[in-house]
Amino acid sequence: MQVANAGSLIAGGRVESAATIALFWEKPLGMGPGVLPTAADIAVGKTALMGRGVNIDGDLVNDYLFGYGIKLHSVAADLWINYGLAGLALALVILGILFQGLVAAFRDQATPAFVFLLVIAALWDMAFSPIGTNLWTVIFTAALVTKIPAVSSSGDSLRAGKYINA
Repeated sequence: MQVANAGSLIAGGRVESAATIALFWEKPLGMGPGVLPTAADIAVGKTALMGRGVNIDGDLVNDYLFGYGIKLHSVAADLWINYGLAGLALALVILGILFQGLVAAFRDQATPAFVFLLVIAALWDMAFSPIGTNLWTVIFTAALVTKIPAVSSSGDSLRAGKYINA
């Protein structure tokens, strides 16, 4: 039912995105770290979740999402809800670094396969994983990909000594 209401497997499987979007329209500046949601905030989130076919009386909604603060099950969304526009800007910078690193990794044929896996996992975490358990892997991956050799015009990236953000 959640997939049918959401329109896709990802949106139906990660229903927290409905609450994220609704809360963003309601409070575009975020809420601040440690701020407890008001009854109105919870109502906005629950209404959006009901649109995705979520049981709003379950533990996921009442204990995890809105129990002690707001947890939106996304590194980017949690950065925004806690730190407002600065958190959103940080999330966009991290996403830019990850995408730039992914492009550089595709260009450099010597990039190990695990780097691709780490970047794809970090991109997934930015969109669909809780900040508490996944931020460190996102930061590690972003730091790692800033040192992937960038391809020079001659195609000899290692001898050229050019690195992303170096």
